[in-house]
Amino acid sequence: MSLQKTTIWTLITLVSLIAVLSYPAYRQIRFWRAGAMATEAEALLTLTTPEAVSRAWELARAASSLSPDDPDIARIVARIYTTVDPASAYPFWERVVELSAVVSEDRLELARAYLHANRWQDFDQEIATQRKAGLHPMQIDYLQAFAAMLQGDFEQALSVATTLVAKRGAPHEADVLFFQLSQISPDSAVRQAGVDHLRTIALSKGLRQEEALKTLASLPLEAADVEQLIDVIVNREDNSRDLLLLAEKLRLRLPEADPKVIYQRASALFALDEPTERVIFGRWLNSQGLQHYTRLAVSVELAMQRQDLFLILLDAMALDEEWEAIRSLLDGLRVPLEDYVREFFRMRTFIEMSDERRARLAWERALVSAGKESSKLYYLAKKANQLNLPEFEIVALQRLVESPEMRQRAMRDLLAVLQKEGRTEALHASFIKFNEYFPEHLESKSDALYLSFLMRKEAPDALAQAQALHQSQPNMLAYRMTLALGLICNDRSSDALSLLVELPVNWFEVRDRWRLITALILYKEGLNADAKTLVAGINRANLLPEEEQLLEEILEDR
Repeated sequence: MSLQKTTIWTLITLVSLIAVLSYPAYRQIRFWRAGAMATEAEALLTLTTPEAVSRAWELARAASSLSPDDPDIARIVARIYTTVDPASAYPFWERVVELSAVVSEDRLELARAYLHANRWQDFDQEIATQRKAGLHPMQIDYLQAFAAMLQGDFEQALSVATTLVAKRGAPHEADVLFFQLSQISPDSAVRQAGVDHLRTIALSKGLRQEEALKTLASLPLEAADVEQLIDVIVNREDNSRDLLLLAEKLRLRLPEADPKVIYQRASALFALDEPTERVIFGRWLNSQGLQHYTRLAVSVELAMQRQDLFLILLDAMALDEEWEAIRSLLDGLRVPLEDYVREFFRMRTFIEMSDERRARLAWERALVSAGKESSKLYYLAKKANQLNLPEFEIVALQRLVESPEMRQRAMRDLLAVLQKEGRTEALHASFIKFNEYFPEHLESKSDALYLSFLMRKEAPDALAQAQALHQSQPNMLAYRMTLALGLICNDRSSDALSLLVELPVNWFEVRDRWRLITALILYKEGLNADAKTLVAGINRANLLPEEEQLLEEILEDR
């Protein structure tokens, strides 16, 4: 062998050896980077802003791709997806359970994820597995009560929750759920029992006290009750900052409240030398209507150094309706904002100044700047939602649907805003599209069929589809109600009545639209007085325009 060939083979061997020896180091670097990304993402979630959540979501995706088999990283990624898009988190918790099946808390999170995704068969199977293993019995009771509520069986949910909160050591979430369920009961005694229970927990010591205090503080209260809650909080041991801030929030409700003193006490709870602390403090001030004091905590000079501080200052100025001053700031050369954020706030300013043409131009520039980046589109959609700008939110969500990794969350948000805006045809089209993307989600198929019956635009085989859905899961009230409406549309109200009459359901405690359909069946069967009694108290805000027409048909009959 020639010297040249020997040298070449020596170099090849050396390079191969270096590659083999360096591979473990490469893997370790990937693992370290993934861990650092996941940890940063989890920390960002505590800020809860659209900007922070978008960044956390980006980091979570990157961490997952770098180290897909590490259970700790997988767990952090699953938590982030639970925050960003709960309905899409279950595959990540399935992966966590696969990687670390011995951690029982992971299985509990998996059950929660199935619940948020409305995967009822998977949920029931997971719950049964955990009950058989004796895992988390009271948490399981809570999840089953919550599942019953989501499926519209409020009576069953209240029954389970009532039993649960009477047990020693019940999870604090159960107290809040019991209260929420009690408040939608038509029975005034049940509603009062919910308030009394919450007050008892809030005024007692224990692990369940903090959440009860927060929920009770959100209710309309007399001044004496406010003062009592403040005393309970300040006299607790080991108070969290959240609770101490809650006490200051409550003080603002008293006639003699001094905002300056409250500002001073609240500021002492933050390490304002830390920029993140100043961000949290500024956001709290704005949320309490103390935007004048936000200017003391966040000066223009400080705001020019960080995007999050700059946005807090903008929000404070917006609360005082200083639109011209905001526009001047946004037009500055050193504004610490990305273009899509800057244009969004320009759009908002023009809207407030009644300049629709320039507002739409700014919005178009924001969309162009965001491009197809899902985190940026998510930010625009969330901000539009916060500012009650449904037209803009819908556009951003429709673009976000094109991103596979955020498709399910975007579709669910889009369905929610279309429902709220009463756009039945667009809602129906979106449910059909949702079914195309996610055919395994049978509940959305049921919703699409329901809307087709409601608009009288059902396909020839729509009733057969509704019957098949009901037969696949007879206990699903949603499927049964879709079939009932389909039977009414086919002049079979007596069959619809037979479908519901034997159910152990209090029809005054189900969703308003199901209550309406039940009343419509009674009306079609000539039981007009019963129908009118059942629809009394229905919240029209929960109905689509076509459902309101059905309600009027029942009410106008003499």
